[in-house]
Amino acid sequence: MLTCSLAVKRPKLGIEAAFSVNAGETLCLFGPSGSGKTSLLSAISGLLRARGRVTWRDVVWLDSENNTFVPPWRRRLGLVGQSNLLFPHLTVRDNLGFGLEGESKGVVHRLAERLELGAYLDRYPRELSGGLAQRVQLGRALAPEPPVLLLDEPFSALDSVNRRSLQDLMLTLRQDLDLAMIFVTHDLAEAQRMATTLGVMHSGRLCDVGPMERVTMAPSNPTVAKLLGYQVLRHSDLVVNGDPNRMMLVHPDRVRMGRHPQQGLLVRAKVTGVEPYFTGARAHLMLESGRDLEARVSPWEPLSVGDTLTLTLIGLEGKEPHG
Repeated sequence: MLTCSLAVKRPKLGIEAAFSVNAGETLCLFGPSGSGKTSLLSAISGLLRARGRVTWRDVVWLDSENNTFVPPWRRRLGLVGQSNLLFPHLTVRDNLGFGLEGESKGVVHRLAERLELGAYLDRYPRELSGGLAQRVQLGRALAPEPPVLLLDEPFSALDSVNRRSLQDLMLTLRQDLDLAMIFVTHDLAEAQRMATTLGVMHSGRLCDVGPMERVTMAPSNPTVAKLLGYQVLRHSDLVVNGDPNRMMLVHPDRVRMGRHPQQGLLVRAKVTGVEPYFTGARAHLMLESGRDLEARVSPWEPLSVGDTLTLTLIGLEGKEPHG
């Protein structure tokens, strides 16, 4: 298990976080740009000095109270970023084997087979597509067989097809290699697909961390809810004579067209805008109270601006943010 409790002093943004990740699990750090995700990875790797404690199983990498600091090159972890950091003068074969001690041919062959790079071993980085180059970077990080892998938005520069393919590959590798992974992303859909555990960061703080389903379905506070796409509404926005001091969390995916009183809270709303997508549409609505609400609807839902609808907000009756 990788266990971290860290505090980093930065000129504009301090970082505070505490969490643990088991082998075979992935913690996805999700949050907006500038929230401290990359700085946190740098602190875990030892590239950025921090206070606190970082341990892998029974090995202490950092313990600031006891003046223990293991330098980055002695920590057993791999690091993959979004930038192409391959050596341009080396072939794929030599990039994969760079830094390995002893007999590296077997390691390179196994990695090339697993990453589907066998046909490209004699090519140079300039001859590779973005997706292939990222596979080589991943292979180079895995070559020393680290038990911990840190990934800093590794697929953000790739097209959707390559991104999906590499996500599939990482899900397989996580189990086959028994890796503890920390995966940074600002794409919530990617986080939901990759994570066993989700951590939500905002303004340098890890505001919520826990199993994916718990964090996404029951955010611990309004700040986390907003980052996950929820709208935080007062009870009085939704219920006639509702308590103005009570709040409810409403997510666009939890709004259904029509009456389903056994499943949630019924409200009336007017359609003020519709944004069509291939897989559906985003509907902009106005509640009777005048408060705006957003809903995602199916592609066959006939909606027009000006329509007045009955909606069901599923599972939100009496729901309040925790903390």
